[in-house]
Amino acid sequence: MSLPDHPPPPAKRHSKLMLFFLSSLSCTGSALIAEQVYVASHEGFGAGDIWAFAFWLAQLSVVVGMVALGLGTLRCRSWLRLTLSIIVGLVGGYVWTWFVYFALGPWFGAFSFPVLHFWMLGAVVGLLLGGVYVSLYGKRAEQLL
Repeated sequence: MSLPDHPPPPAKRHSKLMLFFLSSLSCTGSALIAEQVYVASHEGFGAGDIWAFAFWLAQLSVVVGMVALGLGTLRCRSWLRLTLSIIVGLVGGYVWTWFVYFALGPWFGAFSFPVLHFWMLGAVVGLLLGGVYVSLYGKRAEQLL
């Protein structure tokens, strides 16, 4: 008695969801770690602003994840994708800071640390890791499952 022929299991493929989470979580993690180091180096000054910063950072990380999906669909060389990730990350962090400034009004001045730098860092790291992810697997994000 022979075993029935089964098709080989499909090769492990990486999904858009993985790209989104990788970009979002790396954005959040890098910005929070940098912010914590900053607050610790200033002897706890600004510790009361961590929750407000994290609230706005969570929303930025969703935007970064969606932008990473868009950059992942570009048909271009890896170095160009990574360069665009850096530029878009820097501009995105700057624009996000202005968005929060207009949303909070004068309360924006209550942040005790330079949120612009941390949001720019988070956006750049998130988009870079998303770009590296797409480059390593050699497939455009729209072709992934």
